[in-house]
Amino acid sequence: MVLCAIGLLGLSLGTLYQKRFVPEMDVRSGTAVQFLVAAPPLGLLALLLETPRVSDWGAFGGSLGWMVAVNSIGAFVLLNTMLRRSSASRVSTLFFLTPSVTALMAFALVGQALHPLALMGLVLGAAGVLLANRR
Repeated sequence: MVLCAIGLLGLSLGTLYQKRFVPEMDVRSGTAVQFLVAAPPLGLLALLLETPRVSDWGAFGGSLGWMVAVNSIGAFVLLNTMLRRSSASRVSTLFFLTPSVTALMAFALVGQALHPLALMGLVLGAAGVLLANRR
């Protein structure tokens, strides 16, 4: 939990810093620099704290490709692009859609049930984002 809180704090402070001091940063090079700075310490921590083992190389390759292309590069290019075009507070409200998108993807891709309480949460989250982004 502590590492999650530190990560969230770092993302929040980095987003505010970027919007204030480098708003015209090139999205591609900025994203590349962010990943290149983060890779060595995270790689070292993974080697020190994890016991890597792969039992299904096909599934591993597919999930690694998804994590790199969509969750990492795609998400940060999208975040940096949105920060260039809108305020940091408006962009940050979109993070509240993450659970909804995850639930819908789990429903579509692996058939996970969407219970009525989950659907209410999806609607409330979307309504909150809409209200926060009204002009």
